Amino acid sequence: SSSAPKRSVASLVRIPRPDHLDFKMAEGEICLIQDDGTEVTGKLADKLSLRGIRTVVMSFPVDLVPENGSISREIPKLTLADMEEETLAAALAEAQEKYGKIGGFIHVYPKASKENMTDVVFSKTERALLQHVFLSAKHIK
Repeated sequence: SSSAPKRSVASLVRIPRPDHLDFKMAEGEICLIQDDGTEVTGKLADKLSLRGIRTVVMSFPVDLVPENGSISREIPKLTLADMEEETLAAALAEAQEKYGKIGGFIHVYPKASKENMTDVVFSKTERALLQHVFLSAKHIK
């Protein structure tokens, strides 16, 4: 008789910091960064820009993720009006039309919160943001 695989709820796990980030974007491509509302996004965008990588920051509605004042004015920023898939698809299309093909995608995940927790690890807000990561990948392909 075979035993069934063990099932459990997925959770976030910290991974070690990479030794070195080394990649090149093709000419005319951008790196799209989804904003977590903290200074991490601004610092990441600045570091990529200093390496010659064109970056664009996409922010979520302020009722989900606080407005981020750490993003340099030189870095283009798009803000989603809502969390509808159509709004996301339109914003991704706008980013590609205005700034270039999306050749890199980084989702900066907000620090996990304990508010609105139910029986699962993620709050409603965290689930909505995570869903948008997958929807973004679907529309960027």
